[in-house]
Amino acid sequence: TIVRENFYAHNLMQVKKEEEQKRDVSNYLHDEILQDVLSIKNMINKSDKEEVRKIIFETLDNLNHSIREQMQEFHPTLLKTLTLKENYGYLLEILEQKYGNGEIKILFNCKKDLFLVDPYQLVVYRMLKELVTNAIKHSKCSQITVALKQESENIELKVSDNGIGLEENEYRKYSSNPHKGLNSIYEQLFLLNGKMTISNNDPPGLCVRVQIPMQGDDSY
Repeated sequence: TIVRENFYAHNLMQVKKEEEQKRDVSNYLHDEILQDVLSIKNMINKSDKEEVRKIIFETLDNLNHSIREQMQEFHPTLLKTLTLKENYGYLLEILEQKYGNGEIKILFNCKKDLFLVDPYQLVVYRMLKELVTNAIKHSKCSQITVALKQESENIELKVSDNGIGLEENEYRKYSSNPHKGLNSIYEQLFLLNGKMTISNNDPPGLCVRVQIPMQGDDSY
């Protein structure tokens, strides 16, 4: 009975998550894309004015950037001309520039010949992005160390920082009631029979360790 209840609860969460994703896409299309398209349509009627033409071009540029960013969010594109390590390294550079403001250094330890098959490479990509972004925004750190390896049919991703860490009561809250991004990681790990552990570093800081089995013919 407990197994059936857990199975039902998990399936219900999956349906809820799918509906939330559909809602997010719908809101994005309505609030950003559609509104910009309507604005451009109205401005075209006055496009003989130079200042209006300039606004149209700027709006289209912003629209192009917004769509590309959302596409990358919904389904990350890994460049085939780069190795997996280079793709992940490129992501970390973007995060460092976008959120770090030049004040946070990200170190990346990973073998050059790292090999992960579909969908593991995208799963790790999303988890890497979420965990590093979370550390940058909330840890008040100056350095983040990312270690990624795949050996003995297991993937291990470790993200640690030299920030403020968590007090005991914060740690319990952080683990039992994770925010949306971490909750998404927990859900994927449940499906992949993986696990995530969160602990304080010594010296201070936080360490998040993710382990995912990559076993059997279905993994290769």
